[in-house]
Amino acid sequence: MKKVFKNYIFMYISIFLPKLLSFLFLTPFLANTLGLVGNGIASYTYSIINWAILIATFGISTYGSKKIAESKNNKDEMNINFSSILTLQIILHIIILILYLIFIVVSNVDYKSILLVFSILLIFDSIDIGWFYSGNEEFKILAIQNLVYYFITFILMILFIKGENDAFKYALITCTSKIFSILYQFIILFKKYKISNFKIDKLTYHFKNTFIFFIPNFFISIYTIFDQIMLGSMSNTSNVALYGRAESYVKLFTEMLMLVGTIILPRFSNLHKTNQKKEKEYFNKTLNFLLMFSIPLCFGIIATSKSFISWYLPSDFSEVANLIILLSPITIFITAGNIFGNYLMASDNINKYTKSLVLSALINFIINLLFIKYLGAYAAVISTVISELFVSIYLLAFVKKIKILDIKFNNILNYIISSIIMFILVFSLSNILKSSAISTIIEVITGIVVYFGMLLVLNKLNFKIKEKC
Repeated sequence: MKKVFKNYIFMYISIFLPKLLSFLFLTPFLANTLGLVGNGIASYTYSIINWAILIATFGISTYGSKKIAESKNNKDEMNINFSSILTLQIILHIIILILYLIFIVVSNVDYKSILLVFSILLIFDSIDIGWFYSGNEEFKILAIQNLVYYFITFILMILFIKGENDAFKYALITCTSKIFSILYQFIILFKKYKISNFKIDKLTYHFKNTFIFFIPNFFISIYTIFDQIMLGSMSNTSNVALYGRAESYVKLFTEMLMLVGTIILPRFSNLHKTNQKKEKEYFNKTLNFLLMFSIPLCFGIIATSKSFISWYLPSDFSEVANLIILLSPITIFITAGNIFGNYLMASDNINKYTKSLVLSALINFIINLLFIKYLGAYAAVISTVISELFVSIYLLAFVKKIKILDIKFNNILNYIISSIIMFILVFSLSNILKSSAISTIIEVITGIVVYFGMLLVLNKLNFKIKEKC
């Protein structure tokens, strides 16, 4: 458990901290410089290349991590897996790059010059070996790599983004940062690891198995990436900007909790083969931890969003606050669904996980197709919430069926009661205080103190009741 906690700290530093800094400083900077339209163009074009990258990656980031984790005790087998999977990754990226370039040339898509620049991301993603370090639980390396990426991005954006017509520069800067982060990966690879037995072996085998992991990622992308593409195509880029800001705000904190799932997956894979009793213990401890933080996070976001957005973003982004309130329940749905899904993947029950995502993506796509034209960003929010709720309920039903779930209902009840009391106090405070950075800090600190204070009180009450019984 000590190593898991250490890995979590490294992943927190690498993913959450840079995003938090970007959220606090870079996002409002871009909102004021690029404006609503410029942000919409940047988000829309980035979502297109992101979808191309996801297809090209073909589930390798998850599958590769799993295979490296399973073979890390046998260096020869690990080296062969590494070289074969990397070769497959490069081949798939070349195919998707060709299709992506054809799409830019022959389609009527807007902002072709920006999309062409973004193709650099696809090229360098072909040699992204983050899955190798993840499988070896080398999260310190990934931490430094992500810090390099985000801080280079941050500095270059501040220096070169000056107005609403700088979406092209935004694309160039994003690609430049990616290049430096990939170079760092390979410097460490050749310095720390001796990759011998470089054999292009079992490509067909890896392709078939990777495809199983690609399906979940593809259908997840329907309501994490493709919804922005649909917004940009069926509505306008302003709606993309509004939805993008709301989604990034809610998912910023959700991703902090999802890191637990990212870190625990290699451990689940290993324990499933060696110690299933300990695997069950890890599963329930992790789920309890996620619920303890995701439930109050949902209530806290609702309580503070309007007062926060009023000073954080320009007035033309004011609608973001309402979108955030509607989107906030996904903090609970995503974190629970994430741990359920990671367990199913590690325990070779990926078909159940895939089925839930297929149905969820279908629901999401239909809602967006029917209502984006009329409701704009609100349709994307509603479809995302319904989709994430469906996934979490479907997976919960299966997890209960295989009898690995062993979490106390009293714990969940305590989290909900404490969160409701915290919400009432923080929401009242937000209506009294004048909106500012200081008032938001006061609201957040108050919420944390009240929530954990109430948990202590309720736990003591439960303990006394048990003693009397």
